[in-house]
Amino acid sequence: MEMPGALDNEDYFYYAHAALPSNAALRNYSFCLDKTRYCALWVAYPLHACYLGEADRTDKFGYDPDVPTAWQANIGSNAYYPQGGASYSHARGHQLPSADRTATEADNATTFYATNMTPQLQTLNGGQWQSLESKVRDWICSDTLYVVTGAWFDPNRTPHYAYDTKGQGKACPVPTHYWKVLLRSKSGNTGKPLRELPASELQSIGFWMDHDDKNSWNVASSACSVREIERHTGFTFFVNVPDAPKSTWDGTLWKGL
Repeated sequence: MEMPGALDNEDYFYYAHAALPSNAALRNYSFCLDKTRYCALWVAYPLHACYLGEADRTDKFGYDPDVPTAWQANIGSNAYYPQGGASYSHARGHQLPSADRTATEADNATTFYATNMTPQLQTLNGGQWQSLESKVRDWICSDTLYVVTGAWFDPNRTPHYAYDTKGQGKACPVPTHYWKVLLRSKSGNTGKPLRELPASELQSIGFWMDHDDKNSWNVASSACSVREIERHTGFTFFVNVPDAPKSTWDGTLWKGL
């Protein structure tokens, strides 16, 4: 349900980690990988209390075993440093947060695959982006919360690079923007699939941010409609929920925003 519509582009590879390691009945996450940028343009995932537990952060950074390594960034410690003349530090930024998969160690380890990573300024990764991730967990409900997180590259900007693999020719362009879109039921406890609910019982929201080193972005000011992010990225979200209210958003429906 949460997977965005696919675009016809030979550089894009779509894949779903369809089952959670700890529970084959639960979906883990899906992604659209840009093979030329070694970066997922989006990662889509369900959120619910059943995905959370007491497992520690594994920090097992490495290749996704289900995807050719030639399409993935080398994010190991021997290849992890800024490139392109950048004087600031890039973190290995999760799209699906580590803290969203803590039921077991095996579940958490899947969030450290290179297919889930982007080069993200640490001032953002450990600041307002982390704050947004925490708020998203506060919006978990008895019905499933659906999230898509993504990266975008402005073609009019000269790219910086990071994660050079020291001679393998796989330096990664740094995203110019990051975003999230969310969808859930208003009451949070309908007990029904979201596709069966009318627009009046659904709420959605987007967040769009400029990835710069000014540390000026904040969660509330980045809120927007899901439709606005569709216009930026060209992707269509929540395609299996025909009544998803993507053109409007109401900040009062999202506690703590």
